[in-house]
Amino acid sequence: MDRALAVSVAVAVLILMSAFLLGPAGEETTTLPRVQSCDELTSLVVPQEYYYPVYPLIYATREGVKGEVKGGAEYSRTNVQVEGIDEPDVVKTDGTSIFFARWSEILGVTAYPPEDLNLRFTIPSRSRGIFVQDRYLVSFEEEGYRNPFSPWKTYVKIYNKETGEEIRKIRIYGQYIDARLFNGKVYVVVERRFRRYEPVVIYDGVKRRTLCHPYYIPELAPFDAMISVVEIEPGSGVKRTVSFLAGSRSIVYMSERNVYIAFRKNVSPRKVVEMLVDRLKKYVDQVPEGPPEEQLDYILEEMEEKGMEDEFAEVWDEVMAEVERIGESTHLVRIALDSMEVESKGRVPGEVLNQFSMDEYRDYFRLATHTDEGNNVYILDKDLKIVGRLEGLEKGERIYAVRFWGNRGYVVTFRQVDPLLVVDLSDPSNPRLLGALKIPGYSTYLHPWGVYLLGIGMEVQENRTSGLKISLFDVSDPEEPVEVSKYFLPSSYSEALHNHRAILVSKERNLLAFPVCSMGACGYYFFRVTPEIELLGHVDCSGPRRGLYIDGYYYVVCNGEILALDGEFKEVKRLELQEMGGKVPLPREVK
Repeated sequence: MDRALAVSVAVAVLILMSAFLLGPAGEETTTLPRVQSCDELTSLVVPQEYYYPVYPLIYATREGVKGEVKGGAEYSRTNVQVEGIDEPDVVKTDGTSIFFARWSEILGVTAYPPEDLNLRFTIPSRSRGIFVQDRYLVSFEEEGYRNPFSPWKTYVKIYNKETGEEIRKIRIYGQYIDARLFNGKVYVVVERRFRRYEPVVIYDGVKRRTLCHPYYIPELAPFDAMISVVEIEPGSGVKRTVSFLAGSRSIVYMSERNVYIAFRKNVSPRKVVEMLVDRLKKYVDQVPEGPPEEQLDYILEEMEEKGMEDEFAEVWDEVMAEVERIGESTHLVRIALDSMEVESKGRVPGEVLNQFSMDEYRDYFRLATHTDEGNNVYILDKDLKIVGRLEGLEKGERIYAVRFWGNRGYVVTFRQVDPLLVVDLSDPSNPRLLGALKIPGYSTYLHPWGVYLLGIGMEVQENRTSGLKISLFDVSDPEEPVEVSKYFLPSSYSEALHNHRAILVSKERNLLAFPVCSMGACGYYFFRVTPEIELLGHVDCSGPRRGLYIDGYYYVVCNGEILALDGEFKEVKRLELQEMGGKVPLPREVK
């Protein structure tokens, strides 16, 4: 009886919140409508102050690639997921200069030849990442964290890469999520959370754009966020934009043809009320016409008079289980680059780990997800409809790494041992598990290496992580994957565990390198993979961030210095960097 009374009170509060604060919920549809006006957009969004107090109430009763300068030096590029599509990072090179975005500034450094290593300019900036494109240096900055009541703003600032002079500044109302550079165009993704309704505005110093016509998925209404993709040509400014209403926790994957955005969306309180009405109406003689909030109020009174608290509690548990299942889904949107429009939407069960959990291959989209029932691999068509599925893998374990490569998918899960799963994707309608290898520890990053698969992760000894581990797996026989070599760095940690852009990798040079910290000491480590893994050398420095190469020289970029090394990893020249005014933050995890 007490439990039923508590549930009734919760529902009553839910009804009030739904009736007065939330807009109408849409019905399931296969089309993607667009908002027609700013007034209509206002009716579809949920102010953040009101929405989040409601959400806990629903669940309250349930316990790299390489480049080359024309006529000049060969140089490394940022380690990215899709070859030819650049991703922002804190360090970039164009083969002659190094650009370094550290805590409160961007440094432009002459780097090649190494004898000329010197600081050329400094730009005050709290950059989240940079690109180098032709003669331009592109930086992404945020503003809004100092004032919790002020909307987040993303600034895309474009500089002359030779002098550091600002050429253009684009202001976008929304929080920076991620960006890509492809065919000379920058695609920046921002998310606008609705503390109160305010449209997304883009201003490039010439033209002001207000985005009031986003796409939306009616069955997910109301919404607490809007995601926008803005296409920018560094030399001329904003070209095209597209927006859609969504949930939060967005993850971006981009191919040469499409941008895919995965996001989570919780069931709205209004939708919960409708689900309760639909399941409870059988317990009363008739339900009067009217809003679902009034219908539920009527049903509750009738059931209370009949002493049916237990029946209500049973339905409540059923609805909450359904809400939880829906809340565990990942929603998907595909934006075509040629039209810059949302062309399809979809949904799969489970949660996506990061961008490597998604991949486009030919005309299909593949992704891996985790649920309480296990781990899954789905294949979707261009309309984002599921055409093939492999579900329930390694129940009780979570996904730690995914890599899709051609007709295969590789998935690492972990609880006590590291199962490396090899999945056959050659038949989109019938993905199959081919083989599995179970060894201690786990990988958090996987990288194709010819007939091998390279893994970076953690060793586990006596049920505790004990340090970094590099593994090389022979996957030439997919039914019998084998760990052919490994290298262990005890009591160590690396940014490479959660940020693939921190890794320098070159199959042509048999080279793998990344920053390592152990027992309070940090440095940058170089390895040869042949397939034996051996340590070539390391450079000690405070706050190692990135490594790169230009021709036969290697460069290590640290928070306090930049070092130029020869082919034997011996120091050629060192550039000391001035102390920064603020503390260097820990690197953010890349999703």
